[in-house]
Amino acid sequence: MEQGPLQDQTTGNIEGLIRRHLTDVLAFPEEAQDKVIQLARRNFKDGLEQLESAAEGRDCQNVSRLAHRLKGNLINAGLAWLAEAAGNAEEAGRHGNLEAVVGQVRAMKKALGGFVIP
Repeated sequence: MEQGPLQDQTTGNIEGLIRRHLTDVLAFPEEAQDKVIQLARRNFKDGLEQLESAAEGRDCQNVSRLAHRLKGNLINAGLAWLAEAAGNAEEAGRHGNLEAVVGQVRAMKKALGGFVIP
């Protein structure tokens, strides 16, 4: 299965990518970044779990809404390449292609690896 935007990205250091975005793009103070990182961990984990659950429940409207929210969280964290996968899930949900949604969720989970809170 093709992973789209995830296939060519280096995903080993999600936290480092977020910290770089917070520092370089948002000029976020280094001393406040730990809290943002913890929120991102929780938001990504919850978002992926909720999205997967909605897809398994065949709730296309909720899938699109949840994927859109996850996409925004990923963009805000500077992970545009992952946000593209969430956008693909959002679009797939709109068209009732829930198998594609589950595939995008699996790909995002793999890309985020150990970053999300277990």
